[in-house]
Amino acid sequence: MGKRSSVDARLEALIRLKESGTLSPEGSDAIRAGLREKAHLVIAKAAEVAADLHAKDVTPDLVATFERLMTNPSADKGCQALTAIAAALQKLGASEADLYLRGIRHVQMEGTWGGSSDAAGKLRCECAAGLVRMGYSDVVWELARLLADPDRECRA
Repeated sequence: MGKRSSVDARLEALIRLKESGTLSPEGSDAIRAGLREKAHLVIAKAAEVAADLHAKDVTPDLVATFERLMTNPSADKGCQALTAIAAALQKLGASEADLYLRGIRHVQMEGTWGGSSDAAGKLRCECAAGLVRMGYSDVVWELARLLADPDRECRA
């Protein structure tokens, strides 16, 4: 139970930081520490806080965490952290074409009752929006691929 309460404490600290509404150098450090975590829920919350507090200075940390998670996507149950990072980068105005391209093509099959399902649909949508927002030159081709995506949300 100690491990779970430790995760809860880290989540609570990030929530308090978000509720403060201001970003200090210590706050940026707390976001960076959250992004270095192993627990995908803490990473997702750190990315959300970075976006909400407009912490552009942690953009390289968000990118590095995205890359780390892509090497072992099973560590990010439900694709929650990857999706939160892509959404944060988009909200921060980051033009990370390579990251968005990796995300728009990512499929993460996870076991469900009676089979498996793709948990990365929202990630593909966030990355598509990021490519559109930054005016990526071949975005039409990427969006066309999503029209044939098995996930209904991606096709929409």
